[in-house]
Amino acid sequence: MSRKTEKGLMAVLDFFEKHRDECEGKSQEEIQELLNQFIQEYNSQIFNQAPLTENTAKTADDWYDLACEAKSKRKAIKYSENALELEPDYLDAELMLADMTACSDIEHLERLEKVCKHGEELMKKEGHLPNSVGSFWGILETRPYMRALCSKLQALIDMGMMKKAIDVAEEMLTLCESDNMGIRFQLVSLYAYFEDAMNANRILEKYPGHETSMLMPLSLLYFKLGDLELSKKYLNTLMEINKDFKEFLKYTNRYPVQSFYDDAIRQGYRPNSMGEIILCLMDSTFLFERADAYFEWANQICNPKKTKKKKSTTKK
Repeated sequence: MSRKTEKGLMAVLDFFEKHRDECEGKSQEEIQELLNQFIQEYNSQIFNQAPLTENTAKTADDWYDLACEAKSKRKAIKYSENALELEPDYLDAELMLADMTACSDIEHLERLEKVCKHGEELMKKEGHLPNSVGSFWGILETRPYMRALCSKLQALIDMGMMKKAIDVAEEMLTLCESDNMGIRFQLVSLYAYFEDAMNANRILEKYPGHETSMLMPLSLLYFKLGDLELSKKYLNTLMEINKDFKEFLKYTNRYPVQSFYDDAIRQGYRPNSMGEIILCLMDSTFLFERADAYFEWANQICNPKKTKKKKSTTKK
């Protein structure tokens, strides 16, 4: 969901909060009419408002929008700081500053931990912890905190702190049981990295389904454990749901992953396509970067070489 859409939803929720008494006792049709009128006025206001610049920015949201659109790092930092001056609890602006101002990986992680700590305090203050555990992300006010946790998760993976990354991923799934952010796929890859079949299967049981990003790490997991039959089972399912996988395997030894990634970007992302294969590889590089033997074996399974028939030497 884009930031523009999030802001629109927040405006709708704010409208209902302000008109709660007015809506009470009205029929569904009357409430819908009020909502339609508000949306029409809101869209008209957005359409007619002056272009957002340093001179027209008034709110923390305005300054953060400018930071997101800034063409230089210096301006993005300045705009984020302006947003925080107006609203010290603006977690997204705080997260942007953590990403842009850290001078080293460890400093970046320390800053992210501070942002997440601040976010946790806000969630407790607003009553989302513990009252909304399981429903995070579905509640718009919780999204900045979830984005901060996601950044921390990625930073831990990039620094090789895999067990700490697992803890953060598990926490995110506890907070958001519907997993709108797709954290389960990276978590299964982390468990595959540690050859932890029990916990990988626990995640699979909680989120059943046939997605490329789930089947690829599972197949590799059982290859690493030496259970080739089970690895092949997931491989066969993968070939059934993603017709691009066989083609991908043909070229894994000839082309770098980046070339597939560039091609997938040009084509656009689609579930169970080359795009999802590349997304899985890029998100879980830590797992697949040493999987040459697996890909070679998988290619032999998926693209077996055809044996040529020997010519008969019998004279007619």
